[in-house]
Amino acid sequence: MGPGELDPGLDQTVLLGRPNWKGFFPGQTDLTQKVEGVVARSSSSSRGKLQTLVLLGDVVNGIEHWARHTDFSSLRSLSMSWEGGNGIALAAIASRGDLKGLKKLYLPCINGDETNPSQDEAIHLLFSSINRLERLEVSGYISPSTFNIITRQHGPGLRALSIYPEFPYSYDEGLQSLLVTFSAPVLEELAVHSPHLTHLDIPISRTRGDKHEVAIYCALSKFPRLEHIVLHLGFRVTPDTESWDKKRDGPHPLEFAEGDSSKISSVYLKEAFSNGAIDDRLARSIFELVAGDGRTTLRYLRLEPFRKMARGDLGRGSIFLSTLRWFNRSFVCKRDSQGPSGVTVHELDLEGLADGEEQWSEMMNSTDEDLWYGEEAYVAAFKSNWPQKTKEWWRDWDSLPLDLGE
Repeated sequence: MGPGELDPGLDQTVLLGRPNWKGFFPGQTDLTQKVEGVVARSSSSSRGKLQTLVLLGDVVNGIEHWARHTDFSSLRSLSMSWEGGNGIALAAIASRGDLKGLKKLYLPCINGDETNPSQDEAIHLLFSSINRLERLEVSGYISPSTFNIITRQHGPGLRALSIYPEFPYSYDEGLQSLLVTFSAPVLEELAVHSPHLTHLDIPISRTRGDKHEVAIYCALSKFPRLEHIVLHLGFRVTPDTESWDKKRDGPHPLEFAEGDSSKISSVYLKEAFSNGAIDDRLARSIFELVAGDGRTTLRYLRLEPFRKMARGDLGRGSIFLSTLRWFNRSFVCKRDSQGPSGVTVHELDLEGLADGEEQWSEMMNSTDEDLWYGEEAYVAAFKSNWPQKTKEWWRDWDSLPLDLGE
């Protein structure tokens, strides 16, 4: 080959031009057929064998699309949203035995908008069809019957459980009553069926530290291996609209308040302040009760108060939120074998406290004429709960003690 001459092979390539692209799967000419059909008809050996699958947000083409391209029998961990029909499709996949190796499931937003017989059946089918899970994190529409299936089917294998029953897109009081609540009997049943559970994350309701609330903490002490607990402590500001019955109870006292938090009755403000007030002494008492005086394996307890809201609830403005924030404090309690009491208590999220203290200081150092938004009602409720001890009266509050029947 002389100078300036092309290599015959290269010359041939130039003449023929660039060959047609055959895609990522050589031998198939129709890309649409390749993606949607061929893989679905192929044997499981030609499909992917993912062990972890995380689908954030909308699942493009749906979970069934992934099932056609991935051998789900190899899947060990799955994170996806229930929404968009994917949860119902996932239940069908599980019923075929395709999730036999699954050990960890993260399933948020079981949507209340889809609560109908077929939705209920799909949720039950999913948790009844998959083998025992080791880790489960789920939120949304969790009914008592669904939780019973979780308890009995998966409890014996569970190591970690995070469950938050809620209707995130609905304030319908009737729907809220369909959710499981974590009472003492419910937790005692879970303890019986969950001998290996070490991590638990659930919401409970505060009831002024009465015997019903204390019974919940005692039930938690019955888990044989529980080490790490997160409790979301729920309280209400207004009457419990979820169970309010006009025929039985008469008109709701806040029915015509039109969103003005200053119209909240003093009796409900005092109740809200009492249940929302979490201090370090209460945190320590709860830890000691759950720990059973050191008889359990508990090492870590996180307490996070939150306000339970329903449609039409009042007090959504910044002033009232700062008012509540002064009491609503989060704590972490840890077992400390080297410390004098055996327990260390640390307060979390200190940033919002400054706004709360400023709000209360201003309210308590003002006359009623200076308070334009009905804040005098908050001050009156505070004074009724906690008599003045110092000049900085807003600091003179503490949590109600637990009713230990002593």
